[in-house]
Amino acid sequence: MNLKKENYKENINAAGEPSEDLNEKDLTFSVTKITPGEIIARSGEFQTYFEGDVTEKAIELGWIKTFPGRGQWFYGPQMTALQRAFEKNFNR
Repeated sequence: MNLKKENYKENINAAGEPSEDLNEKDLTFSVTKITPGEIIARSGEFQTYFEGDVTEKAIELGWIKTFPGRGQWFYGPQMTALQRAFEKNFNR
């Protein structure tokens, strides 16, 4: 497959692999102005208060449970309350 560098992002299929078949082209590249995954900003340094994996801790505490579907979770009342607090404070 001979793909030119300047056309590379337009020739990526949904699996993230190069493709010359236009029917396989990933829609993400057509509807965004930047390359998906490109870092557009970074926050400054800040202090963290938790060391570890928050997902593992939430599972350990029973705040979330895995759902049989890939990447899906059941949120318990504690995690739901935390999510609502984020929404309330950051969506002003």
